[in-house]
Amino acid sequence: MATSSSPPPRPRFRLEFRVVSDGQDTARALALTRAGHHAHSSAFPFFPLLPPELRLKIWESLLAPRVVAVACIDDASSPPEADNNYDDEPPFPWPSFPELQDPPPRAVPPAAAPLSRYRPAFAWKVPYVFVTNSPSQHSAAPGAASSWSRPRVWFDYARDALYLVGELEPCDSYGFNSPMAYFLRREEALRVRHLAVAFGALRYGEAGSQHIFGALFHVVDRFARVAVEAGKVLVAVVPRDEFTHLLIGGEGPLVRPEGVATGDRRDEDNLVQRIWRDWYRGTSALANTQFEMVREADLPEHIAKPIRSSLTNGS
Repeated sequence: MATSSSPPPRPRFRLEFRVVSDGQDTARALALTRAGHHAHSSAFPFFPLLPPELRLKIWESLLAPRVVAVACIDDASSPPEADNNYDDEPPFPWPSFPELQDPPPRAVPPAAAPLSRYRPAFAWKVPYVFVTNSPSQHSAAPGAASSWSRPRVWFDYARDALYLVGELEPCDSYGFNSPMAYFLRREEALRVRHLAVAFGALRYGEAGSQHIFGALFHVVDRFARVAVEAGKVLVAVVPRDEFTHLLIGGEGPLVRPEGVATGDRRDEDNLVQRIWRDWYRGTSALANTQFEMVREADLPEHIAKPIRSSLTNGS
């Protein structure tokens, strides 16, 4: 009797990665390599004449942290359309930064840094709950739908930041759900030192504070090194989030303008920190996790700031 040779059905959920901020200090790189014809130009026309090993060191000094966004994609449903009332909002779930919309020619060679800094990272697989409880998987070969994918992106664990966007707690039509963070290998997640979460992914305005805390807890639990060693998780806010906060009666902006003092009310003004403090019940190191709310457009700078400071101080 012939057996069917049809391939096993694909899992409904998958992770996608996109580099949304490429970590190249383009202004300095272009100034370095552009031929200068004016007396006051900051260009360095002799750069191509330098020895290759010296040029490589200079290229690496111009590399800033990259921001790599990851989203859980549900192939069974089409993504919601972007809200055209917000011209500066990217299509869901992907963020976009102004400098990447119409980028100038990149001066840094693509192969300049990955060989020395970057590693293939973030293999993932569909959590067991989706594989065993989905009727579409019953005919699949054992373990076929739950095998690990190949690493999906080049990543510098020391500098780059992983940015969680979209649905943090994917749920199928049968009511089974699993945190997106648990799609990733724990050992790889523990190597991440810089982490950001889209505020919109917390479903503020739709879900209660207990649900928001639960989503945050799973993220912090999976990326425990960030919470314990780096000390804080960045929460990125877009204009739509501020508008939602205003509509439901929030007092003051989610992200305070620079230079506005908050005094002793710093935690009270930080909505995410307040939710974490009110719901966390435990004495582990995760209890002290700090969340900093920032504008999404400023995310690359907030990630680069402590790294630049450590380089300046020689640590």
